[in-house]
Amino acid sequence: MAEKKPDSSVADRQREAKRKWAASKAQEGREVGGIPPILNLERYESCRHNLRLFCETYNPEAFYHGWSDAHLEAIARIEEAVLTGALYAFAMPRGSGKTTLSRMATLWSASYAHRKYIYIIGANQGKAEDSLEALKVWVRFLPIYAEDFPHVAAPAIALGGIANRASGQTCNGDSTMISWGKHKIVLPTVHDPGDKELMAETSGIIVASSGLTGDGIRGSLHTTTTGELVRPDLVLLDDPQTDESAASPSQNEKRERLIAGAVLGMAGPGKSISAVMPCTVIQRDDMVDRLLNREKHPLWRGTRSKMLTTMPTNMAAWEPYFDLYDECAIADPPNYEPANEYYIKNRDKLDKGAEPSWTDRHMETEVSAVQSAMHLYHRDRPAFYSEYQNEPEEAEAARAALRPADVLAKTVGVKRGDVPLDAEHVTAFIDVQKKCLWYTIIAWSDAFGGH
Repeated sequence: MAEKKPDSSVADRQREAKRKWAASKAQEGREVGGIPPILNLERYESCRHNLRLFCETYNPEAFYHGWSDAHLEAIARIEEAVLTGALYAFAMPRGSGKTTLSRMATLWSASYAHRKYIYIIGANQGKAEDSLEALKVWVRFLPIYAEDFPHVAAPAIALGGIANRASGQTCNGDSTMISWGKHKIVLPTVHDPGDKELMAETSGIIVASSGLTGDGIRGSLHTTTTGELVRPDLVLLDDPQTDESAASPSQNEKRERLIAGAVLGMAGPGKSISAVMPCTVIQRDDMVDRLLNREKHPLWRGTRSKMLTTMPTNMAAWEPYFDLYDECAIADPPNYEPANEYYIKNRDKLDKGAEPSWTDRHMETEVSAVQSAMHLYHRDRPAFYSEYQNEPEEAEAARAALRPADVLAKTVGVKRGDVPLDAEHVTAFIDVQKKCLWYTIIAWSDAFGGH
């Protein structure tokens, strides 16, 4: 007896029911619901034009130390760049929190719609992505920020860190138009939490990222849903050089031209752009060193700060301390108590003439900021002068200058392509790169001499 086939209309209805059910579940996951009101409006408004208060209020874990004078000057200059338009570069010692401060300035600029399109540029693509990722994490996980900026945080939190969920996200049935990508984010388009008749001022704010030498800075035009073409109006140049680029005259020149041309031209013809550049001088006359020179770049307001504004006057007094400090480090396990006891006992003599720029900067195992700075000086003196003092004269002096006469003295009288008479073997090596081939051909003698 033949088996009865199922009614095709019934099967179609079942498939359609399953499709609608799946679609409804997907929509439930994409619907944000209503945007809650700002929890503390007074707190929210008090930070609108106060970057320092914004940092202390919404990210206190990142700013637990007191501020130095250099920090306060940088904050004032960043506020000026964001609110009124300026180019500001500030060189601070490594570990001073300049990148964190600049990233928070980016979040502050976007959260209050001080700027419409913010572009983060790093020394390379990876560093730029790190800065953008930090902003995305803060929006989702800073609890007080989420309370006072629900129009930004609630839709972002609803994504659960999954960028693909941004497509089709709705708020009360209306598309939020949020984008949460690796290289660019667009803040959600939602109603103002205090007035449902208005749209939130942050709706459609853009934050994008690119490496300085990448193609992204030339493709920064963003088209809105209304057809408006938006170009960057604020650039964060986050430490835009590397150790390698700082040591290369050609790379320094290339990056300097990129900043003066492509970066500052991102705003488009006849438009101005603001820029903030936290940086560190690595080599004398490197790209950062040049940009901080007001005579060479008068449009950039450049400031430098040192870990020690002035060095100790009695450097010889530190030698016995360094010997003891080394002994403490060699101990297994290391024990720095004897060094600290010696430092406390002789502090007046050791610290004489030294002035730290940030008194709170030292580890728990250290007594003072001067002691901490001198540890870095003792560890690597050239690095201390470049990385922490932003005056790499010591590092430059430590490197032997390569002179043309020295190179010529090393040459031999064999022409290119000729094999010396005593050579018995020839070997060749080639390294295949994307746009070039690096090769070496060597003629060897039986005595293993080579040319």
